[in-house]
Amino acid sequence: MPSRVRLWIGAAWRIAFAVLLLAAGGPGDADETQQTQRVATIRALQEQHHALPDSAALADALVDFLARRAFLSLATGDGRWNARNPRWQTLFPQFRGEFGEAVARMVPAYELDSTMEPGRRLNKVLASFSAKQLEEIETALGDPRLLRAVVTAQQAAPLALRMMSANLLPQLYSEQELREMSLEAGAKFGIDPASPDAQEVVERLEQPTLKAYRERVMAALTDGSALLARLDSPALRADFDALTQRWRSSVADR
Repeated sequence: MPSRVRLWIGAAWRIAFAVLLLAAGGPGDADETQQTQRVATIRALQEQHHALPDSAALADALVDFLARRAFLSLATGDGRWNARNPRWQTLFPQFRGEFGEAVARMVPAYELDSTMEPGRRLNKVLASFSAKQLEEIETALGDPRLLRAVVTAQQAAPLALRMMSANLLPQLYSEQELREMSLEAGAKFGIDPASPDAQEVVERLEQPTLKAYRERVMAALTDGSALLARLDSPALRADFDALTQRWRSSVADR
């Protein structure tokens, strides 16, 4: 993989998190009624602008990473076996399909999606802020420029999961896949430096409360722990083991 592409992926991933992850804060002694009203207002504003990603897309991004990692394990220790290997590129789509079928046999699609449901995650994040902090967030999102930056970043959470996977194990992705990811990230996370108000937008996004909000939301949206726990069952592990065992002979001829 060209070093420039890998460096760009790393930089884009950091931008993705800079444009959407959260710090500490708590409700303290805030008036609960006022806090509840502000949570509802912020949630309604985001729903109006379709700010949250599709839960199925989030689940698919995580399952895709698991499939790639399982495919890599078919030839552990062989540095030639990676997503740039022509046989990988030929065989992986079929393996990915069979891996997805194994998941579906054990976890119905509706249940798989529900573990990544973003609405509940957003509610939990918003509930962690004080009424004063919520007021700051509500005011910030009232600026169309800031709202647009937050919305596009949140919608791109499935891409953020893929970027995180590419940073963790870059050998799971071909050069073409990494280039496509880079282009998509640039379009979704980038802020045009030529824009006359770009600096102001960036500075406001980095203010403590809004930065905390962005970080917590992205962390919540990309948290795959519940789904991983759901997939970590003896029956599913046995199914995966049987699947990988069937595929080892196909990969052995690479």
